[in-house]
Amino acid sequence: MTGQHRPDFTPGMIAGDQVIITNIKDAVMTGDSWIRVPITWQTAYPGGKYRVRLSEMYERDPCMVMWWFLKDEVNHHFVRKLKMRVAPLEKAWLYEDSIHPHADKHPRPITWKDPSPTGWRYKDPQFQQRWRPNEFMQ
Repeated sequence: MTGQHRPDFTPGMIAGDQVIITNIKDAVMTGDSWIRVPITWQTAYPGGKYRVRLSEMYERDPCMVMWWFLKDEVNHHFVRKLKMRVAPLEKAWLYEDSIHPHADKHPRPITWKDPSPTGWRYKDPQFQQRWRPNEFMQ
């Protein structure tokens, strides 16, 4: 969504692709994260701090949960300018079902290529060894 995969990428420019995310109602979280993970936000008014569970927000609107995680991922990179934080989120189209109005534009599906579901390769045998002998010491 930020356009970092494009050859004409410049950090200060908004040049990402449109992303269509479908079947959000089939999202799965591990363990008791539906109950344990809180989502908080604060309004500009005094005492306007809100805190809800992920399951409550999912029952109300599943797309809002996905938008919240996308927003956290964009803000995770310490983007300072507001337009650089908001622009990638405006390029995301979120739908609960597989039916969406963008079918006439022939979007291409992107497969998930991550080797592990959590994104970390801690089960890789190369990372299992805590210490391995140096080839110069052998």
